[in-house]
Amino acid sequence: SRFPYALVGALLLVLAAGAGWLVYDRLLGDDGGAPAAGTAETRPSRAALKAYLDGGPAPPAIYERAQTYLRQGWAGESFLLLREAAEAGHGPSARAIARMYDPTSPADAPTPFSKPNAAEALEWYDRAAAAGVDVSREKADLRAWAEKEASAGDREAARLLEGWTE
Repeated sequence: SRFPYALVGALLLVLAAGAGWLVYDRLLGDDGGAPAAGTAETRPSRAALKAYLDGGPAPPAIYERAQTYLRQGWAGESFLLLREAAEAGHGPSARAIARMYDPTSPADAPTPFSKPNAAEALEWYDRAAAAGVDVSREKADLRAWAEKEASAGDREAARLLEGWTE
């Protein structure tokens, strides 16, 4: 029966929404934050991000701004912008989000999350692929990681492999 997989999928979607809210609410606050080391700019406030997005920038422009924020170490702000662009169908933004979740990403890669989430990474890689981005290497690396973890007894990795589609 597919019911358990649908239930797990729904649960993962709820968890992803909760994580997005956490990043948005807890990490971004309205205080504007402190300037990143070595930059003249200050961290954008939640209101500034909303105003920028309300202006209707094109997804590639949103992506570029998100990449600038990542370079400044502002992963939470970058995630919010990337999610907006990815939900509009921008494949490179979906790939960037996947990398934030991906347990195979370098340990020092910027991410707003406290720990990786392979299932979320796979979902965002699939979105990127659907938008025409070649993520075959990233997905192969993620699958190899999941196979290794599953063979070591990781149940989440085993579940990920059970539902894996190419």
